[in-house]
Amino acid sequence: MSLKIPEWRGKSAFFDDDILQQIYLLMSNASERITFVTPYIGLWEHFKSKLEEASRRKIEISFLTRDS
Repeated sequence: MSLKIPEWRGKSAFFDDDILQQIYLLMSNASERITFVTPYIGLWEHFKSKLEEASRRKIEISFLTRDS
């Protein structure tokens, strides 16, 4: 299955059933930074390992969340 990353002014947003695969693909292909906008953060193991891989590649990672 080939995933298409939607583009909007150089940004990507995902709203469909393949969101996990699209996020992982985005993280793997990032060259500069990744910004996650989410109401909460649930860091499961595979997601953490993808974050660590991106961090080792010197990708800037940020999260924008709501106040709890």
